[in-house]
Amino acid sequence: MNIDRYMVNLFFEIKRNTSNEQQTKLKISDPDLGHTMIALYHCSDDEANQRLIEVFLGRAGDGWLKKLHSQKQTLLSKFATANHRAEKHSKGDQISSNSITTKARYYRGALVEG
Repeated sequence: MNIDRYMVNLFFEIKRNTSNEQQTKLKISDPDLGHTMIALYHCSDDEANQRLIEVFLGRAGDGWLKKLHSQKQTLLSKFATANHRAEKHSKGDQISSNSITTKARYYRGALVEG
């Protein structure tokens, strides 16, 4: 993988937006940086960070973006079959609307309704 200046900036932006535990694992000199980025993409919930990883892998060349999406499809199909099995197992069980809670969202210290 050839890394240019733009990719270095992307790497450090991605690293800044990950958790402290994952930051220690991310090293730009890692010989398996592409595989590390793919793993980070799949375990990240932050959509903005996932987009940055997609751009990084797109500039990396050598089919890294294709590898990312092929693994994503594999994981989605595994999740769908597991979800289907869970639905069949709990058929008839319904969740009452009182048991569902929403997370409180804060923006700059103020509670946001929505």
